[in-house]
Amino acid sequence: MHFNGITGRCDTPERAKCMPACEHSSGVFPFPGRCGMYYRCDDYVATVLSCIKGLHFNARTLVCDWPESAHCELECPKLSGYYPIQATCSSYLKCDHGRPKLVTCADGEHFNYETKRCGTPENANCQPSCINGDGMFPVPGHCDSYIRCHDRKPYITTCPDGLLFNRVLGVCDLAENVFC
Repeated sequence: MHFNGITGRCDTPERAKCMPACEHSSGVFPFPGRCGMYYRCDDYVATVLSCIKGLHFNARTLVCDWPESAHCELECPKLSGYYPIQATCSSYLKCDHGRPKLVTCADGEHFNYETKRCGTPENANCQPSCINGDGMFPVPGHCDSYIRCHDRKPYITTCPDGLLFNRVLGVCDLAENVFC
């Protein structure tokens, strides 16, 4: 178990999203479990960086790339099926014979687990989940928003203009202080 700075509790390594340790004095490496992030090591000190929205870090070429070229390593809970991404209705994990693919619906659309298609939020009947209990959690792919869970009910909130959600501190913060 690792300490999860978002929830303030012990958690699985994948969900804790700890700062990576530099095993080499310098270089660029994929951030474990986060397709859109990577880290740079300088004198064994890690600096976490993010790709532009919509791109994933390509571990072979060491640059941000289109998701279909980056082949980010996501894990499927089962060999085949559609699985929710916690705290969001606009993304889901599609697994085909153990091969995972992160899929994001078009802007304003939600994924409907019954029809296996993206559509209007009213027809999708999807609610962001609060499976980790109360607290503030990032919305994957939306750096300027967060989900506030209170009594296990989710409330999606957008940060004021110019600020991004800082998942470590659980507040809206200046962009230079946020790893998104």
